[in-house]
Amino acid sequence: MARDADRKFLNRYFRSVFNKLEADALLFNRRLPHESLKGCENEQALADVLRSFLPSKYGVEVNALIIDRDGCVSRQ
Repeated sequence: MARDADRKFLNRYFRSVFNKLEADALLFNRRLPHESLKGCENEQALADVLRSFLPSKYGVEVNALIIDRDGCVSRQ
């Protein structure tokens, strides 16, 4: 019984996190005139959500390239 209550709580919680992220994206997409600016703001909003869940030892960056252990670099 407690597990069902916990699951329902988590479902509601993460739905609210998603709804906030979606609302932010809709606002940016309506207000900003340039596609690149929209993308930057959407990335920042997602990074903020990830930072709130990840331990501080893991960094979340935007506007960066990713280099894997084999030296391959992401396109964006």
